[in-house]
Amino acid sequence: MRLLPYFERPLGGAETWLAGKSLLSHSRRLDAAAAQFGVQPLSEFASGDDMIRDEKLCWFSAEDGLRTVERLTQPDVTSFPTEVISDLVRLRDALRLACAKEVQFCLLLREGSFASGQEMDQRRGSFF
Repeated sequence: MRLLPYFERPLGGAETWLAGKSLLSHSRRLDAAAAQFGVQPLSEFASGDDMIRDEKLCWFSAEDGLRTVERLTQPDVTSFPTEVISDLVRLRDALRLACAKEVQFCLLLREGSFASGQEMDQRRGSFF
């Protein structure tokens, strides 16, 4: 299982598809650190998946997400394992791109790293 950013329209250049496993496994620590530093916890950006029946998809401001992720990647934050920092940096870079293109996002819980073209055609948003 992974926690992946999902964008309201394709970004191009987002390098997050194979990341996110550590964000999920360290989610409680990340949320605690966010609360300690006065930014929104990552879990507040989670949404239902538009491909799952009866789940509601909710978009969030990329600027708000970026504020959280930038704070979590500051040197004075509780030290996280290398893989968490790597996932945060990938998320940060994707959110910077989303901000520049004025694209909203959310975080989806996703199992596996495979996605068919048919699935991507049916989705309202994009992982890329």
